[in-house]
Amino acid sequence: MKCICGGDMILRFSKKYNSKFYGCSNYPDCKRTMGADKDGNPVGIIADDELKALRKQLRDILDEYFSTDYHWADVCDTANFLQHETGKPYVSRLDKEEIKKLLKKLGEKSA
Repeated sequence: MKCICGGDMILRFSKKYNSKFYGCSNYPDCKRTMGADKDGNPVGIIADDELKALRKQLRDILDEYFSTDYHWADVCDTANFLQHETGKPYVSRLDKEEIKKLLKKLGEKSA
């Protein structure tokens, strides 16, 4: 699979999120990523810098919201919440507009 920049997307592992993801072979010049399921199959949208920052912002809020330390129950709660709110169970499958709407909604709930 090719990155937007022309590099190859390579399957990697995130210690922070305890999950697989695809990263561009042109890293660090290209920092685009894309999610992967537990079997390493690609899921989601290749992220540019703006989408990556939005994903991080949403994950940080969801971590607080569900008080997660990446325990299985918390991950399920997060996936169920995302499925209910967006029809998609993973942050990596959300586009910029979907994340912005969700961030706005979560901001309104905490106000």
